[in-house]
Amino acid sequence: MQRISNGPEIAWLLTNLLHVQTSRSTLKKEIEDHTDYPSLLSISNILIKYGIENLTARFDAEKLNDILPSFITQIKPGENQFELHVSDLRYILVTDYLY
Repeated sequence: MQRISNGPEIAWLLTNLLHVQTSRSTLKKEIEDHTDYPSLLSISNILIKYGIENLTARFDAEKLNDILPSFITQIKPGENQFELHVSDLRYILVTDYLY
């Protein structure tokens, strides 16, 4: 059974924390309609559209502890499941890491 991406939900949690005016359904539609959905690129591009600057990068799993939050990370490449790590919401890092 294929898991459904939680990317739109993670993006909505972030926009909600940042007090960005958008509805959950609108954000979900925009991300799911992106040509690269369900990738991290689809989330990153829509965050930029809402004025949330972000950087996309790839790190080895053992380096993840060296990254300062806040960031969205893909739990396991190819599975399209994401996590939101929050502390300082001034900058957002969108990343995937390798196992």
